[in-house]
Amino acid sequence: MNLHLGILIGYSFALMALGAWIGRRVRGAGDFFVAGRQLGPGLIFATMLAAKPKLSLALAKRAVYRSLDQSLPEMLDYELDAQLQCFKSGDAREGIAAFLEKRTATFST
Repeated sequence: MNLHLGILIGYSFALMALGAWIGRRVRGAGDFFVAGRQLGPGLIFATMLAAKPKLSLALAKRAVYRSLDQSLPEMLDYELDAQLQCFKSGDAREGIAAFLEKRTATFST
């Protein structure tokens, strides 16, 4: 149980750090303009999701649906398995390589 809690806390801190890093890179509302038109929040969110790896989105969606019927310890086990599955994928290697090379990742479809 302590291992699961440690992973969950580490994951939460990593997400907060990523959010802070992205927040510093956005200079203003002009970063969300396309062809002179401002994008709505829904379209911005959908565009961000479309650029993410499909496996991680599928596993996250499955986790949300499974959480309705399962206990917290069962969901923590599922989350650990899902994260390991994501880390073993080619998309994880591509994401890490793109980050280190300071380029945009190109995930498999």
